[in-house]
Amino acid sequence: MMMWKRRSSVSKSLSIQLLEPIIFIGSNLETSPVIRGTVNIDFQKSCIIEKLQLDFNGTMKTQWTQGEKSRRHQQNIADSHLQLYPTSELALSPPLLLNSGSTRFSFEMPLPAGIPETIDCSQVNVDYNITVSLDYKKDGASQMHEEIKKQIVLARLPDTGMIAGENYPATIDSHKHFSNWCQYRISIDTKTAVLGSKLPLKIEIAPTVKDLRLKQIFLQLVEKRTVTPAVDNVDRTTQSVHFLYPAKGHMLTLPNRALDRNWQGSCLYQIPGDNSVSHSTQKYNYFDVSHLLLVSLLVSIPDSTNPNSRFTTKTISFQTHIDLLDKHVAQLGDREFTKLPSYDCPISIEEIEALKRHGLGLECPPTYEESLLAV
Repeated sequence: MMMWKRRSSVSKSLSIQLLEPIIFIGSNLETSPVIRGTVNIDFQKSCIIEKLQLDFNGTMKTQWTQGEKSRRHQQNIADSHLQLYPTSELALSPPLLLNSGSTRFSFEMPLPAGIPETIDCSQVNVDYNITVSLDYKKDGASQMHEEIKKQIVLARLPDTGMIAGENYPATIDSHKHFSNWCQYRISIDTKTAVLGSKLPLKIEIAPTVKDLRLKQIFLQLVEKRTVTPAVDNVDRTTQSVHFLYPAKGHMLTLPNRALDRNWQGSCLYQIPGDNSVSHSTQKYNYFDVSHLLLVSLLVSIPDSTNPNSRFTTKTISFQTHIDLLDKHVAQLGDREFTKLPSYDCPISIEEIEALKRHGLGLECPPTYEESLLAV
């Protein structure tokens, strides 16, 4: 039997709407993300639905250098299916007659636990999409097939610690450090930052030598991208360095003379929001992306070893790990990610089907109040 097929990302009669346009996944690799939404079928005439199915697919592409050659590898990392009609491939369900107009099918599709977040950088690309497939007949015609595809973005939420029963954002703090010329402290009120956001930096300096001058302050972001090909399981790391500059409308004003007392200054630095910098990732089997923040203070002090020069320049450096988040996390608002509960799918789709085959349901136990009423 001939089947007429149409594949497209846009369709007049078939559409999909996601309850959450961005799927946020927790920092725990055992957490199972879930896609929720509705499939809408809209026909001007009645039709007979024979099959309606969702297919979730994920692809990972990695690139690395081996010797003098560039290597590439592509593999599928996710392949899940959810049949909306018939509800089970084992069930013998008659074709479903839909009247003209719009019909909605709601769905909730658990995804495999531990799949990596969406990322697109020079060494790694992880991409996901969901496909809606519809087999139907109308007006006595032969079977027709139509499908649409939609990209799915998985964005990782930061790891938030629990202190005294509440979420407190972790901070970066060098605490008091001692150099040969001064005491200094560098602090940032967060250890996580969204790409494209502003990073608040605070510097405190207490001079311990006479005529100490603060000449410059530099911020650099070091991105490390590690790929571990399955062919040899050898880590291959490349890195890039990016200077960070004060955000528009902000400036760190440095003292124009020698420090004779304690000094402190604050400034907002702009984190790039373009494709020049990737977001950080967790460490997965085949790749991970991490970031270091390097703060450098250039100071000048009297040069006691060189009679021909009054001052010499010294560099004081501090580095720390920083977790850069996908720009989509900014949609949650400031600190809103600490209020979102993670979706907990305790059992897999296969286990759910096994329970159904044995006649076991998934009803929740009664509440404490309901148990009291039943006595």
